[in-house]
Amino acid sequence: MKLLILPLLLSMFAFSAFAQKDKIKQLKIQMLISAEQKKEFSSGNSETDCVTMKFHYLVTLDFMLTSKIRRIEVFMNEKAFSEENLKTLFAYLSDKYTSSEDLNVIVNTNWNQLQLPTDCLPLRASNQPDKPDKYDYHQAIFNRRGKIKYFRYNPVLKTSIFKKVTMNNNSQ
Repeated sequence: MKLLILPLLLSMFAFSAFAQKDKIKQLKIQMLISAEQKKEFSSGNSETDCVTMKFHYLVTLDFMLTSKIRRIEVFMNEKAFSEENLKTLFAYLSDKYTSSEDLNVIVNTNWNQLQLPTDCLPLRASNQPDKPDKYDYHQAIFNRRGKIKYFRYNPVLKTSIFKKVTMNNNSQ
């Protein structure tokens, strides 16, 4: 019995050491990525590099739709949904993701609007019917194509009327 336990303990120790090395390797990679991202997004001014929003938001999706188009989906607290906060959020994300030519950001304010979690790229068929409660919640869509930046949002619930806001290159 003792002979069986010794190899088992040795293999557990070896696996634990391997797992520890793997964790350290992952942390080093994350630190390198963070350092690269800091270089990429850093302007050299520590006061402007650190951005703190006055509202809560959560990025729920962030992926390259094509080699030139990045798509981001954001969940925002409905109480914070305002034109001014949307301008701030979109200006920040647009400045942060300058490497993609086009940027699309969708803001939702209710969990019912979010896509279900999946490992697959989110695709929506254009011929899918709208959800009956589509306009029950605030939503916004930001587009940056080259130097053109604008977004549409619904300031009034229960209506399909969206307000368009054009952002110039200096807006924040």
